Amino acid sequence: MDGGLSRSNSFTDSASTSSFLGKKYVCRCGLDAVLRTSLTYQNMGRRFWGCPKFEVGKVGKAGNACDFFHFLDGDEVIEGRARDLLLRLKDKQIRLEKEIQSYKEENENLMAEKAKLLQENADLMSENGKFLQENGDLKVQCEAFVKNIKGLEKKVKRSEKICVRALISCQIFCVVCIVCLLVSVFIGLHRLH
Repeated sequence: MDGGLSRSNSFTDSASTSSFLGKKYVCRCGLDAVLRTSLTYQNMGRRFWGCPKFEVGKVGKAGNACDFFHFLDGDEVIEGRARDLLLRLKDKQIRLEKEIQSYKEENENLMAEKAKLLQENADLMSENGKFLQENGDLKVQCEAFVKNIKGLEKKVKRSEKICVRALISCQIFCVVCIVCLLVSVFIGLHRLH
């Protein structure tokens, strides 16, 4: 068995027990061995009896299964077209698993980008809310400013009317003064003669 592959890549389980074909195998754990099919490159397609708790890469570690296995076909190895087909299928499986992993990573990156964009959107919405509030405040200020300007325009018009009346009064006063002056001059000239 190739210890570098995961359980799903190294063999497949069969529902058969060790009593199949009249032989009974018991692993070192004391459990009935299970009939499996090897998917490793060096033993592609070979059937073997193995411990039901066997996991590639975990043999001998605390609490894990033993490494018991016995090839069903002895030392026979699958050759020819069947082996080539199994090897091509194994290569395709590995390639597809790599593609799946690549898609998973791409999906994780896209999900992270989505989360980032959602956060940016939330930040922009918050900022937009602030701008809307500021806009409302400025609108209220502008309305008050326009009201003040209209009030000032009314005061300016009143002041203009008052100034025009005062100017007219001043002009009348000046005319009266000039007339009085002319009358006094005329009377003074008339007395002298």
